[in-house]
Amino acid sequence: MSSWCRRQSEIKSIPELIAKAKANPGKLNWTSPGAGTTPYLAGELLKLRTGISMQHIPFPGAGPATTAVLAGQVDAYVANLGSVVALIDAGKVRPIAVTAEQRWRELPDVPTLDELGVKDAVSDTFQAVYAPAGTPQAVVDRLAKELDIILARPDVKEKYVKAGLPWSPRGPMPSASASPTKCRCTRRSSTRRACGFNDLARRDVGPISRD
Repeated sequence: MSSWCRRQSEIKSIPELIAKAKANPGKLNWTSPGAGTTPYLAGELLKLRTGISMQHIPFPGAGPATTAVLAGQVDAYVANLGSVVALIDAGKVRPIAVTAEQRWRELPDVPTLDELGVKDAVSDTFQAVYAPAGTPQAVVDRLAKELDIILARPDVKEKYVKAGLPWSPRGPMPSASASPTKCRCTRRSSTRRACGFNDLARRDVGPISRD
């Protein structure tokens, strides 16, 4: 995922965004594809780690949120990389950071939050293939092996990259996939509690969507 602003914005980096937000508490706004989505939680985590206060403007999906950013109605947007690549290529938006652990191959000049001094703010997505409980281990091993071969194909990797999901080969791990899944669920649950999202959802305030 990435944080970005429209090209005409005076905000050109995460340090500038943080400085402006601290100088104007609660006056800046930002958006995401919807409250409760992964990009929304990434933005809330950025706020928590930097101590800034910005108003979230929820939209029911990436389309309306992107339109609002391009129209200058919001100051910043946190979104999945795949949904903004075309806009970046067209020069309509400016990416100012990626929320993953490493820089994205297609945006080599855009730093990670960690590189910018924002620690413990990694937010990404994790894709996995699961088999029904009780599936024989031999079948699971064969599936893992074949999937690893398919995902290593250059044409398949390229499609993942263009979708904003750069492929990081880890080899077959049929039983280890639960670990990163549990880690991400724990991290997102903590962020939900810290930013008060659980209370917001219970009050049914604003559009609530699932990622």
